[in-house]
Amino acid sequence: MFGAIRDVSKSDGELLKLLGDASECARFYLFSKRRQKSCDGMGELDMIKEEFEQALNMLTTYCKEKGYVLADIQYEIDSSAKDLAK
Repeated sequence: MFGAIRDVSKSDGELLKLLGDASECARFYLFSKRRQKSCDGMGELDMIKEEFEQALNMLTTYCKEKGYVLADIQYEIDSSAKDLAK
């Protein structure tokens, strides 16, 4: 799914920004998840995950509004993060 979005983002500046934001959040989320021991008990990982989910929702909502994606977008957080962090 994100491969097609990357292709379209080359001609849509707003989509490119949203994709960049989601990708950055994805990389930070994956890094934090690997280092989870330093985040336990403080809620930081939950906040980072929530921030990534918000960025991902903004990206997918924009794509649906612009007609880039016609179907309802279903995603799993960890696999989406891995794909976006590439």
